[in-house]
Amino acid sequence: MGALTSPNFPKTRADRQLRTKVAGRLATTDSGGTASVAAPFMAQGGDTARAMSQENVEIVRAAFAAWNARPGEPDFAYFHPELVYHPRADEPEASPHVGRDAYERLVYGFVDSFSEVTFEVLELIDAGDHVITSTVLHAVLHGQGSASGAGVSDTYVFVHNLRDGLIVEGWEYRTKQEALEALGLSE
Repeated sequence: MGALTSPNFPKTRADRQLRTKVAGRLATTDSGGTASVAAPFMAQGGDTARAMSQENVEIVRAAFAAWNARPGEPDFAYFHPELVYHPRADEPEASPHVGRDAYERLVYGFVDSFSEVTFEVLELIDAGDHVITSTVLHAVLHGQGSASGAGVSDTYVFVHNLRDGLIVEGWEYRTKQEALEALGLSE
């Protein structure tokens, strides 16, 4: 697996406005996407890195909750405009997608094949500037209806790198072990 990169983005007014928009969503979205649980994290006693790391976990949790609240209508406000996204190696478009617009095209190309796509979040792992999220993707094919149970499910493990409250880089893996190894970690 290749080394993870950490792009360094300039802090622009637009970036700050988008971060404020995301932070506002944290105040109104819990892990189920329904109630307020996340408050601004205040560092005490030099615990800034830990507080920011926990904030990253909550941002990723909120991003998945937003996705599940409106399947088929992704919310890209959690992603930096200069996002670099790396799909799984077994995906049809496995090369990196640079820019949020490229990521949006990738996502819409996928979700347009289904009537519903949701993620069951199994675990969120705080890994400093990175958050590892183990999920099961559930997708219902067009014309199948969710009541029929026809559809597909697949394991996706995401690694997100965050800066200034936004996801700046993302990777997909099949297993948690692959994701941990990519970050130089182990269980």
